[in-house]
Amino acid sequence: QIVNPNQEKAIMHTAGAAQVIAGPGSGKTFVTVHRIKHLITYQGVDPARILVITFTKAAALEMQERFFRLMEPENPPVRFGTFHAVFYHILRQSAIYRGYSIMTESEKRKQMRQIIRMYSRFACLQEEDLEELIAFISAHKTSTSRKPFSVRGITEEDIRFILKEYEAYQQEFGQMDFDDIMIFCHRLLLEEPEVLKVWQEQFQYILVDEFQDISPMQYEIVKLLAAPEQNLFIVGDDDQSIYGFRGA
Repeated sequence: QIVNPNQEKAIMHTAGAAQVIAGPGSGKTFVTVHRIKHLITYQGVDPARILVITFTKAAALEMQERFFRLMEPENPPVRFGTFHAVFYHILRQSAIYRGYSIMTESEKRKQMRQIIRMYSRFACLQEEDLEELIAFISAHKTSTSRKPFSVRGITEEDIRFILKEYEAYQQEFGQMDFDDIMIFCHRLLLEEPEVLKVWQEQFQYILVDEFQDISPMQYEIVKLLAAPEQNLFIVGDDDQSIYGFRGA
């Protein structure tokens, strides 16, 4: 494949932060995998110190496969994963969070529904209200902005009550949901400077795909990991952002 000047500039970028804005069909994955190859082959970067983050497991596997095909017959130990997989990997290495298991989204919704159905004060809620309430609680947990909830008279006190009941259930059974993985990882890196330093040294180069969809807390964690060298390479298309409702 012929490399155009802008692709070459992105591939050859070595130190410090870089933002690549690229639309559909412009070779984003091509540029990303070739940049990883350039770092390893020409810059002497240890592949085990390169982290590539995508938004879906399928995208991570596809990018990993394309990278391995490019590097055949070698399979350099570059880490590819979703935000949640990377954050969970970090948590699993910490004694504080090692004993937790992950709740699936369906388990989370089932438990939220059980809590809401247990109390007559929430009897007015319809099925569509429950979905909106669950989504709101998720955003409430992971965002610093606190938008008011406007479904059928549910108050801030109600939200806190439901969340307290839900978290008590999680604590009893040693579970964390996907929101908690982010929250706990952010907390761990902020409160344990030595742990943060270990991961900053481990992930010397960080590449993030589909960056336009990143949430505020994901961004905060990535910034922590990328410091102090700031070897953060982000690729995205601002015209394709679909998660503005959660603050992307």
